[in-house]
Amino acid sequence: MKTFIGVSVAVWLVGGGLMPAQAQQAAGAQPVAGTHVWLVPPAGFTPAPGLTGLRSGAAVLQVFDGQGGNYYRQAGSFTATRFAARGGQVLELQDVSAGSYPGRLARVRQSGTQETTQVLFGDSTFAVLLEARYPASDTATATALRRSMLGARYQKNADSNSQSATIFQFDEDKTPFRFAQAEAGTLYYTPKGQPRAENTPTVAVRLADYNLGITLADISQQMLQRYPALRGYTVRKLSSAKVNDLLTYETEGFAQLNGQRVLVYQQVSVIGNTAVSMVGMTPTDVEATLTQFKALTHTITPKRRKP
Repeated sequence: MKTFIGVSVAVWLVGGGLMPAQAQQAAGAQPVAGTHVWLVPPAGFTPAPGLTGLRSGAAVLQVFDGQGGNYYRQAGSFTATRFAARGGQVLELQDVSAGSYPGRLARVRQSGTQETTQVLFGDSTFAVLLEARYPASDTATATALRRSMLGARYQKNADSNSQSATIFQFDEDKTPFRFAQAEAGTLYYTPKGQPRAENTPTVAVRLADYNLGITLADISQQMLQRYPALRGYTVRKLSSAKVNDLLTYETEGFAQLNGQRVLVYQQVSVIGNTAVSMVGMTPTDVEATLTQFKALTHTITPKRRKP
């Protein structure tokens, strides 16, 4: 049996007259499907298939909804030192307000041609990261994206509408892992689909924008940094090849997670303009579980669309 997965991508749901009253803080504000975030899209930006966000030409705005996270913990690592360690040149770093929530804004030059603006905001129950990437020379787009991000609102009680478009599929018959949960733009797989627990081997699937200006190694590093509790990750093996004719980058190694030594396996495969990041972690029976992780992730193929 093949399982077809509904991935939270950037489909903007504009409910004619159905917008909750508390979300109507700004004219033109729209909900980002798969999240609890509302914002006003910059002019010219349209849904980006395979992502929770928007695209206009070479510019992309992504939304990462960390429901159940903690803004104050994550803000502690939202520093110039962290961005510099990733090879970025910090142009601006300041405290801001996004809606009624505290936040931090960082503007970072990633290369001679690309710049990013990130806004992290939330409270003790959630943390949202808004990440915009655009050509460094396009100051008008940078300004529009900044305005959109700082005007974002978070609706805790809104439906996140996590079911939207389908871009990939796994063959679960080849592995004991089954789909367990979708939360905040992440799909989780566990043995037999059991509820996630601290020591349960888990594969987490997230999406990222892909273009020729960024390598899969860069995306791999960026996606692993979405796990702030991981410490001291050391790679023991990496490879770059094709899996089912999809451009793919794989790494495996060990890290500390909440005081435990865990195996961390990641596969990043490209489907169109989307990089699919699959991260498996386990503290026990690491070699056998690694084989099971790969038995799942190596079955990834694009979802065939009906004519």
